[in-house]
Amino acid sequence: MLSMTPSTSLLQSPQPPPLRVTLVHHDQTVWDFVAEVAAAQGWSFDAHRDFPEAVGALDLVLLANDEAGSVNAPTAPAGVRVFLAALRSPGPCGIEWTRRLQKPDGSARFVLLAEQADASLGFSALYSGASAFLLLPLSRDDLLTAIQRAAAGGRFIPAAAVEASLGALSQSEPAPSCTGLTRTEVRVLWAMAQGRGEKGAALLLNRATNTIHTHTNHLYPKLGVHTLEDALHKLFGNSGCPYACLRRERERERESQEEEVTKCSAVHENSLGSQAYSLV
Repeated sequence: MLSMTPSTSLLQSPQPPPLRVTLVHHDQTVWDFVAEVAAAQGWSFDAHRDFPEAVGALDLVLLANDEAGSVNAPTAPAGVRVFLAALRSPGPCGIEWTRRLQKPDGSARFVLLAEQADASLGFSALYSGASAFLLLPLSRDDLLTAIQRAAAGGRFIPAAAVEASLGALSQSEPAPSCTGLTRTEVRVLWAMAQGRGEKGAALLLNRATNTIHTHTNHLYPKLGVHTLEDALHKLFGNSGCPYACLRRERERERESQEEEVTKCSAVHENSLGSQAYSLV
């Protein structure tokens, strides 16, 4: 006789893999704090001093045929990995590493950790693809919220960073960047976006065009780009300011030009129609 008691194995749903938290930071105090929080939550945790060390330890392999320089982790177990990373680090900064380590399947999420002086870079971090942006010293509640939202595919930025980022966007001068550019170079890049090129930036900053050109020759190689739009995209991300503003201006210019062409074509057709009518 067959038993009608359901099998225990059939009732049990497969358990999701544990959340993996990877810290990339040089400060031992941050290591100890995050390790304590991760242990209390039952998360898998590992820590590294910098991204090159993490890439090697986690077997993250740069895709040679990917121009964006993204990576995959072919030997890593399935599941979501949340990276907690210092915004500023030797070599490429945390924002740049966030772009490099993005994965198409979304299994790598990033929470950038910044000093109070860099609070205004919160929006730039999110524009680059980071899931969250936290200020040091870390708050346990903010850390838990950031990791949990990042793991769930959400976003988080604390109120202090929101206020600082909004303040930076409203200033006439740009916020500092972590891309290796000097403040003068960031100001030149910002002015070029507002003035649409070197001549416009020279007028806005009251500098000689040759001076602006010299700064441009220095900042483009630092960013690894050749055009203004690529530079703004590198610094602010797809939807960052002023990149998005410049892009919208270009779109409006193109739409205006198309409208002018349409009007000219209509006038030309009307003129031809009038000539044909007079001949009849």
